[in-house]
Amino acid sequence: MKFLAMTDALTLAIHTIELMSRDPSHRWTTRQIAHQFAASEHHLAKIHTRLVKSGLLHSVRGPKGGLILAKDPATIYLIDIFNVIEGPFQPSKCLFGQPVCHRTTCLFGSLIQDIDERVRTYLCSMTVADLLEPADQCRISE
Repeated sequence: MKFLAMTDALTLAIHTIELMSRDPSHRWTTRQIAHQFAASEHHLAKIHTRLVKSGLLHSVRGPKGGLILAKDPATIYLIDIFNVIEGPFQPSKCLFGQPVCHRTTCLFGSLIQDIDERVRTYLCSMTVADLLEPADQCRISE
């Protein structure tokens, strides 16, 4: 993982699952979700395939088909989504991605490790249900 960077794929995956959590009985198409987030339908389809294969989403075929949550939002931790899209969380050891500066200690001291730990702790402690706003504040456009 790049230091303090989240890929578009991860951002779309988290937003997709949060959107579906607002109304778990609603079946969403990739096209609807792509429109909601002004995203590439093709790119989003690849993300949805990974989420289905992981068991976080369920795909229903047919004319009234679509995607639905496969789990209760209170049981889906952000780290679960991260691991599906990015692979296991790997703390950053260097801003360059690999040591190149020949120092025995980092110029930034423990800052990078501290931030990595805070991000990991957040991802491991927050569920999708924790992200939901009160229903009167949600605006879903279809």
